[in-house]
Amino acid sequence: MDNKFYTGRVFLDIQKAFDRMWHVGLIYKLVQLNFPKYLINILKSFLGNITFKVIIHDESSNTGVIKTETLQGSIPAILYTIFTSDFPSEPRIITCLFADDSAVLAQSSTINYILRAVQSFLNSLEEWLTKWRIAVNTDKTKAIMFRKGRTNYNLDNLELFDQTMEWVTEYLG
Repeated sequence: MDNKFYTGRVFLDIQKAFDRMWHVGLIYKLVQLNFPKYLINILKSFLGNITFKVIIHDESSNTGVIKTETLQGSIPAILYTIFTSDFPSEPRIITCLFADDSAVLAQSSTINYILRAVQSFLNSLEEWLTKWRIAVNTDKTKAIMFRKGRTNYNLDNLELFDQTMEWVTEYLG
């Protein structure tokens, strides 16, 4: 900020990150990362055998099986972190990941450089998100540009999955 660089940031809104994590993809990544087979088998069992039953007064429903969701909590957060450990990277882009919160940013003395760098990254990110079945809520994904002492910019649009990203002046997540 003291160098008066512009900073462009995109806040990605991942849709139901824990709830919709692709289990087969997660197991594949665990194998690729050389996790012990016994641990992978435990996780497969945990992810594949989640059941539920509804009981109201003395009446109960049949037992149902949850096939695609992952229960929220500390274990799913760790699993999601492993699942996204190969999040794309690029020398011109800084990625910030914490559980299901994701942001990408670039800094430069020119706005045009930032716009080109971020859009190029978003284009490659689309491929990764599609491959690993991660959905982004493009309506809630926002972009912000800032520089010390300046707040008003004329900015070209950024796009993700053919959706124009809204430029905002503040982001509260």
